[in-house]
Amino acid sequence: MLLAQWSFAQVTASEVILQKVCNCMGGYEFETMEYKRMLVVGDSCMERGLLSNLTGLLSEYGVDMEDDKSMQKMGEVLANRLFSDCEAYRNYATYIAIKKLEEEREPYQITEGVLVKLDLERQPPLFVLWTTEDEALDFTWFREFDGSARFFGGVKDYENQRVEIFWEELELYDPLQQNYKIHREIKLIEDLDKVAKKEGKAILKKWKKYQKWQKRQKKAKK
Repeated sequence: MLLAQWSFAQVTASEVILQKVCNCMGGYEFETMEYKRMLVVGDSCMERGLLSNLTGLLSEYGVDMEDDKSMQKMGEVLANRLFSDCEAYRNYATYIAIKKLEEEREPYQITEGVLVKLDLERQPPLFVLWTTEDEALDFTWFREFDGSARFFGGVKDYENQRVEIFWEELELYDPLQQNYKIHREIKLIEDLDKVAKKEGKAILKKWKKYQKWQKRQKKAKK
């Protein structure tokens, strides 16, 4: 229980509210619940708890409802207390994160392989992935995605690192070529386990061989 030992003479508005929220969430099985339903249930429990003594809560924290920053800060404090003391809320928060990620991944295509190149000088930047099918595929970094900041310095730290790239096709007009080109737009890159050094060296060898082949193809077209 969130409040295992109450001293009723000292119970605060926030303690009463958090207990009501915790009790409400404890009545649901979030593991088998759909994501949208979980959002509705979570909002409902929070609203039920807050409305039980909102005036007392605002007074306890000295917050004005019209002060958005203070209200947001109070909300963060309450959420942290719930996560710390309420097992039902921890389950809710955990499954919300899992279900959200599943929903975000669902519409995208997934390709697995090892990152062998990131051209940051190109705009927009371009990743090259050596796939499990032994082919080099390029993926375009049009927009920020979750965790993209880790690639600001390139992919040197990703040597021998297997990844999954979540992507979708994006068709854009190329004014220089005067035609439409289909790009693989990155939506998410998720780290997997590392490949063995021997396998990593073999992949780099194939990649270098592929680059030489590309150069010969370009020369042949001139």
